Amino acid sequence: MAIIQAVGFTVGMGAGSITSRLLGKGWKERADQYASSAVILGLVLGLLLMSVCFVWIDELVWLLGATPTIYPYALDYAKYIIFGAPVMIHALQAWGHRFEPCCSHHLAPSHDYLAR
Repeated sequence: MAIIQAVGFTVGMGAGSITSRLLGKGWKERADQYASSAVILGLVLGLLLMSVCFVWIDELVWLLGATPTIYPYALDYAKYIIFGAPVMIHALQAWGHRFEPCCSHHLAPSHDYLAR
């Protein structure tokens, strides 16, 4: 699941960065194109990862450390996780506010001064 999330974060943060810069320049239509492309890329990468994982699911479960006792349960669990890969990857992970980054209000009480 960490690999699926890593791919999703990579696509989401890259797309969020590019989209934010384009919106900052006032190029909304181009930013929309990049955001749409990122969603499609995430979906394609998710389907590709899902296909590869389903082909080698037995080897993958053993490689991740399943014991003979836990193997049938790990296999069932892996099928559900892998089946959800396209959805988990294409959920973009970028949001924010230019004057108040995530959690900054807890770390720097003077952030209100910077926003003025």
